Amino acid sequence: MKQEFSRLFYEDIYFCPVKEKNINLGWLNWMNNTKLIRYLSAEKKNYKYEDLKNYLASHKSYFFLACYRKIDDVYLGNLRIYQYSPAALSYGLLIGEKYHRLGYGTKFCKLALDLCFNWLGADLVVASAIKENVAPTSYKTKLGFHKIDDSLIVKWGLEKKINLSSHHAFYMDKKTFYKTLENIYKV
Repeated sequence: MKQEFSRLFYEDIYFCPVKEKNINLGWLNWMNNTKLIRYLSAEKKNYKYEDLKNYLASHKSYFFLACYRKIDDVYLGNLRIYQYSPAALSYGLLIGEKYHRLGYGTKFCKLALDLCFNWLGADLVVASAIKENVAPTSYKTKLGFHKIDDSLIVKWGLEKKINLSSHHAFYMDKKTFYKTLENIYKV
């Protein structure tokens, strides 16, 4: 499947918009998997088909993409890009548990950065992760993200969005993105 929206093309995966069919392909199971959602900001509850169908109809994301493995069209997870604050975009990802630790999180992140900076014209991308979830800290650092400290949280007006006692927070600005392009586009 051809990707029209990004400069990133992977030999092993492809992305397309999340559709209602994705609910039963894995999304509903993932949202009800307590090991997976403990790291999400989503409400902790027993999700039903209708909950995700309603979310799909009402989300305010710039992009809400499903990721599939090319070799067998297996559904791997979702990537969502959204307005985090007036000054920043952010992204979130959900990957099926059996596809963890295979490099998909890094690929999702690279695509998110490409879409945020090259397609949406962002000046700043902010992302956070619960401190117990070490994988995002590792790949974000390798890609060139910087840690956010208290002074930046205040400067960018993110006090109500990021709790540094429970989360690590990261940012990448446009200048850093263009300085690290070689690393971002290395697939």
